[in-house]
Amino acid sequence: MLPILQSIEDSGLILRNHLIWQYNFAVFTEQKFASSHYHILYVIKDEKEVFFNRIKLLGSVKMENEMTKHEIMK
Repeated sequence: MLPILQSIEDSGLILRNHLIWQYNFAVFTEQKFASSHYHILYVIKDEKEVFFNRIKLLGSVKMENEMTKHEIMK
C-alpha cells in the first residue's frame, strides 16, 4: 500500500479520503490468511475545485442543508 500512496503524492494528486471496506467472508485457504478487505482511495487534482456527485436520497427524506428547486427560486 505504501508504494501506491507514495505514487499519489509524487504525481501531485491529493489523497482526500482513504476508506477500508471490510467484509465478513473470504476464500478458505489452508496455508495463508485470505484478504477480507479493500482499500478505496478518493483522490483529487485540485482542492479548490472538488466535485462530489452524492447519491440522492429516495422518498421524502431531505438532508439538512439540501433545498428543493422551489426553495431556491424564492
